[in-house]
Amino acid sequence: MAQREARQSPLYFDLTTSWSKDISIFRASLGAAVEQARDEGDRRGEALTAVLLAEVSEILRDANNAALAQRAVICITA
Repeated sequence: MAQREARQSPLYFDLTTSWSKDISIFRASLGAAVEQARDEGDRRGEALTAVLLAEVSEILRDANNAALAQRAVICITA
């Protein structure tokens, strides 16, 4: 009975390989986990996943800024 009432995730297969897409999906899944914990009233789970989401966002922002800075150096020296 509980299994019938539980939300069933759709089954899918992603046959492509893309590092940037994998990162985007990972970040989106953290955002979804924050929302799910919030909806379920799980304050601890919400706080933990929110911290992970913030850390991943910071890492991605820093990596993007480093790439932009490197690109600027390449453009200036070219």
